[in-house]
Amino acid sequence: GKTTFIGRLLKDAGARTVVLVNDFGALGIDGEVFSAAGIEAVELPSGCVCCTLKFDLITTIERIRATFDPEHLVIEPSGVASPSGVLEALESAGIGQVSVVGIVDATEFLELHEAEMFGTFFRDQIVNADVILVNKIDLAGEETSRGTVAVIETLNPAAIVFRTVQARLESALPPAPAASRSSTS
Repeated sequence: GKTTFIGRLLKDAGARTVVLVNDFGALGIDGEVFSAAGIEAVELPSGCVCCTLKFDLITTIERIRATFDPEHLVIEPSGVASPSGVLEALESAGIGQVSVVGIVDATEFLELHEAEMFGTFFRDQIVNADVILVNKIDLAGEETSRGTVAVIETLNPAAIVFRTVQARLESALPPAPAASRSSTS
């Protein structure tokens, strides 16, 4: 869902945007997908930007600023990234306004949440998101989708929640929050 969402988001964007892709493995597929679609992509493979590659993330952001001077930088972290760690690195890099978008698979969310499969890692992704897409609502059904949204709204009442199919938004992504966030969220 992340790559599909970002591809759609950037397809119609008129601003100079660079995507920084952090695939956990050594071979990055998403960077190739973006590049093939004409989207400027920079890869940071083989680790996680929120922990082992935090310094690399900061230096890569500095290099992207110097090389591309983008109006927007989209970071697609690996699926195992902790948003609080990424936010901390962005703060260290002097990045100002930041929007965190989370994508939740409605077909699996409730089961994984109830089983506490991901513990604090999973909670960190929900709590630090400004916008959450509850995706695959067409496959999950109304009751499961409604339950997923209810849990998410309990965990993060400030988040803007959208129900989506194939990570498609029917309206524009809300702007980044004006207030600065604390990296200890």
